[in-house]
Amino acid sequence: MGDLLNPKAFRTKLEENVVEINWFLEQLYKLERFDVDKVFRQYMGYADRLKSHIVDTAMLVNKMIEGGKTCVVRRGARHTLGCGLRYLSLRHLLQFNAGGASTGTGVGPTKIDAVLGVAKAYTTRVGSGPFPTELTDAVGDGLQARGKEFGSTTGRARRCGWFDGVVVRYATRSERTHVTGRHETGCARRLQGAQSLHRLSVSGEALSRHAGRSPSAD
Repeated sequence: MGDLLNPKAFRTKLEENVVEINWFLEQLYKLERFDVDKVFRQYMGYADRLKSHIVDTAMLVNKMIEGGKTCVVRRGARHTLGCGLRYLSLRHLLQFNAGGASTGTGVGPTKIDAVLGVAKAYTTRVGSGPFPTELTDAVGDGLQARGKEFGSTTGRARRCGWFDGVVVRYATRSERTHVTGRHETGCARRLQGAQSLHRLSVSGEALSRHAGRSPSAD
């Protein structure tokens, strides 16, 4: 985003990138090439609209915290088990996004005094990988349809299943190690996906026993 504030630097980077992109478009895909001037004018139009919103966010948030204001410093998604680099399912990853609540924000962990853990009212997963509570029947299809569980970019359907309490408990415990605070509060979202069900199942104790663990030990 910062490049938009410097037209000369943006133009230089654009010209360098378009050379390679145009080769692929013409030679491999047999498509029309990009016109540098047209793309440059288009993005300078975006710059005029966005420039008042482009700031050093780390500096902004830190000043707000120091001024006594309450800040939500990060919304983290696809953490820990589903698509987490640190834990368990590396070979099934689609995106690397494991880490603490302060990673990448420019806000140090000592400034975080409360953590809110958020999970869907049911479980979803994209791609392959273990999914103990997966529903491959009409109930799963219903969760998928009502919750609009499709990738925003690819449109690929997400696998759906019952809420997995064991996974959420593990994720809560493992992510605590990255911040000075703790998961003080939790809440469920996407309730609309499950609102028409007469029964909502939650895995917890039974799955712990199935895995050979004592629920009390967790």
